[in-house]
Amino acid sequence: MTYVMWLALGLVLAVSEFFVPGFVIIFFGAGAILTGIVKLVFSGLGDGAALLIFSVSSLASLICFRKSWAGGKVVRDGNTPDGGDVDESCVGRKVVAVDPIGPGKPGKVELNGVNWQAESEDEIPVGAYAIVTGRNGLTLRVGRQ
Repeated sequence: MTYVMWLALGLVLAVSEFFVPGFVIIFFGAGAILTGIVKLVFSGLGDGAALLIFSVSSLASLICFRKSWAGGKVVRDGNTPDGGDVDESCVGRKVVAVDPIGPGKPGKVELNGVNWQAESEDEIPVGAYAIVTGRNGLTLRVGRQ
């Protein structure tokens, strides 16, 4: 791929972040842009080396900066603006249903601008508020408010 293709890929990925929840794609866009700049400066750089630069820079930026740039929700010291620790449980937090959720019918909820998988023993329609009652890995258990 030429440097122009890497830069174009980076811009497409960066713009697509606005349409995909989760705040992840922007870091791969940054990696592609960085790879395009490196390919521009070092024109003899092969595709294998470019892929390595893309992979390392994308993952490094994702690991290092995602928490600190997550829509202002998380700051560099690891605390949310309301004083809660990012690593502590989400139990008791208010969420809004993005998909209908019910017994045996998982869906998604939004918490701090990020969509999470969710399950519930209650029927929760789209747009309704719920309370997080527990968490199982990346799936939130929610109940009626």
